[in-house]
Amino acid sequence: MLTQEIKEKIENSLKGSIVKVWDTSQGHKEHNPTGAHIAVEVISQEFKDKSLIEQHQMINKILAEELKSKVHALQIRTKTE
Repeated sequence: MLTQEIKEKIENSLKGSIVKVWDTSQGHKEHNPTGAHIAVEVISQEFKDKSLIEQHQMINKILAEELKSKVHALQIRTKTE
């Protein structure tokens, strides 16, 4: 399942992180997307001293392949604790 793949990929890239992933595609059927709508919440100490943009860029980089083909939209929430 895509949400589990995404969760594991982030956890493997950001060791010690706490990751929650939701598929929110059900709420977006009206515009017939070509991929899933995914929301992630990631808590990681690796975000410390990084701007919000840098934190989100880290997640986008980790999920680059999924964003090319499987994920239509990605909502990201990042925290250090």
